[in-house]
Amino acid sequence: MTEVEDYLVLSKNSATLTGSTYSWQIPSAYYSDQRSTVCKVQLIQLHHTKGAHHHVAYVSTNLGVQNQFNSQIDGRNVLAVLSNPNNTLSSLQSGGGMTLLTDARPSEVKLTFNNNASPNVAVTPDTFLAVLKFTYYNPKDTTKEFLATYTPTI
Repeated sequence: MTEVEDYLVLSKNSATLTGSTYSWQIPSAYYSDQRSTVCKVQLIQLHHTKGAHHHVAYVSTNLGVQNQFNSQIDGRNVLAVLSNPNNTLSSLQSGGGMTLLTDARPSEVKLTFNNNASPNVAVTPDTFLAVLKFTYYNPKDTTKEFLATYTPTI
């Protein structure tokens, strides 16, 4: 299948902070209407500077279609677990995030940074820059692939 990708570069400076969740409104004009409805999202890079005395262990999101079970948090999907949760100044995550199935062309993206001491305790990094990669399968190839593998039962 041919894949088409979109990238979102998100920073603390451009986010709206509500409680401990950062959110961004993504204009519909950003996306092409040629994108498939079959999409996956992955956190491919993250650089952050920790908040005072708080370590970021994992990043959770509103994205995803609940195709994930986790025993840590309710109502959000884990997008990435950082390899160095006891970081002292900053951490760089590259390519190791989970790949989540999600609704295509999201109008809003939310990220929450969580520590490992308590599952529902969020932390606010001093600064951060995150890169999300959205991968859309070609609509024609996707339809063709699904129809080729679908056998209706009568």
